[in-house]
Amino acid sequence: MAVKSRMRDEKGVMAGWDINSVDPCTWSMVACSPDGFVVSLQMANNGLSGALSPSIGNLSYLQTMLLQNNRISGEIPPEIGKLANLKALDLSGNQFIGEIPNSLGQLTQLNYL
Repeated sequence: MAVKSRMRDEKGVMAGWDINSVDPCTWSMVACSPDGFVVSLQMANNGLSGALSPSIGNLSYLQTMLLQNNRISGEIPPEIGKLANLKALDLSGNQFIGEIPNSLGQLTQLNYL
């Protein structure tokens, strides 16, 4: 998953994430729908650093993204606005810079921010 490519994982919590795997549903911190679509990334409090990849916008079935209390930095990618099914988003306790992207306003299903 390209989401991993821009993150640093000093604690090894994503060690089982095989970038060549066709089934991310077996990875820790990832939950999938019965149809095999990634619907949840629950990666809070894991010491992750680096940047949030713009490819996050490709997870069109994502409903929950909890990345709080890491050391993720850089800008929040505007592609996050493509996550039309997102209901819960927590990016608090990180080191993001810049403005909050206007595209967050497109997340009409969002009920937890």
